[in-house]
Amino acid sequence: APCFASPIKLSPCSFLVSTVNGKYMSFDIDGILLFEGSLGSPIFQTPSFFVDSINGPNCIISSQDSLVVINANSGVVLKTIKLTHPLNGSFCFMAKEGSITAWNIQNEYLVNIDLSTLILKKTINVGETFSSPVTNGNYICLGNRNDQLVCVQIF
Repeated sequence: APCFASPIKLSPCSFLVSTVNGKYMSFDIDGILLFEGSLGSPIFQTPSFFVDSINGPNCIISSQDSLVVINANSGVVLKTIKLTHPLNGSFCFMAKEGSITAWNIQNEYLVNIDLSTLILKKTINVGETFSSPVTNGNYICLGNRNDQLVCVQIF
């Protein structure tokens, strides 16, 4: 199946590939399949890698209708949350006080997702966007369709 999202590195010796038909697969550098799974709906965004203190290395994958966290070593699904609108673009991560949060664009809002609970904690209206958010210090910046760079102070 076609891969619209970029592969991501899981470890020095492995990477994760996701496909438009909703499958994800991990391979070692010799091309040997380590694990695979399916979300049941298309994956168009690049998954993101993060480490938490409980489950260790994880990946967060956005499909058309859900957000899924899998263990990066085994491929086991740890958490799933249904979305009201698809997320646009790759995630950016920020850490504060020992917790990691993910930020992405849903509809016209910058959304903050607590990765320990997968609860949407905060939304900020940024207008219609076309870029993935990036972090710079305490700011998240992204472009919008009005030819503006929007920077939001988070902490």
